[in-house]
Amino acid sequence: MNTVQKLLAGQIRRASEMILMGDYEGSLATIVVTRSYDPGNEFLHFLEHRFQKLREEAKHKVLSQEDRKGFVRSLQVIIAEALEKATDPPGTDEKESRRKAIEAIKQSFFTRAEHYIGREEYLFAMTEIQRIYILDPGNLVAKQFEHRLRHLIATQEARHVSANAGKVFTIEASKKPPVTVVKKSDS
Repeated sequence: MNTVQKLLAGQIRRASEMILMGDYEGSLATIVVTRSYDPGNEFLHFLEHRFQKLREEAKHKVLSQEDRKGFVRSLQVIIAEALEKATDPPGTDEKESRRKAIEAIKQSFFTRAEHYIGREEYLFAMTEIQRIYILDPGNLVAKQFEHRLRHLIATQEARHVSANAGKVFTIEASKKPPVTVVKKSDS
């Protein structure tokens, strides 16, 4: 398996896992980035199209776990064809090809992190940044990104606490003392 095939296999597997979890936007974003690794691969283009259709279908109805598994199973032949067609560009040595593949993977992690930030899912975004550290422990861009995320998480937590404090106060303030009705007996 050449470098591009390995890269595509990992990214397609990741996108499939996202589908199984119900993250259609994240899976589509992953496939879009994956397609950029081998733009001439018509099977990747077809995969992107199928992921878009799934995302649209999911907007109109809730897909069960079985539906999602069936979708992933239905693409196995196309995925195999996409991987078979994938080749390293001519004239690239393995070291350079590996470096480009790692950069592409890191970029996909950044892309997914941005996607999660847009949805205010900051902990998922932090997970994507942590994955970058596995490939490049001293990555300065990832450190800046992590700092930004920590600030967003703290702001979100403060907003959550503030909102809950207001609700507790409102509930407590709106409680009326219990009324006890005493019935006089006619004795």
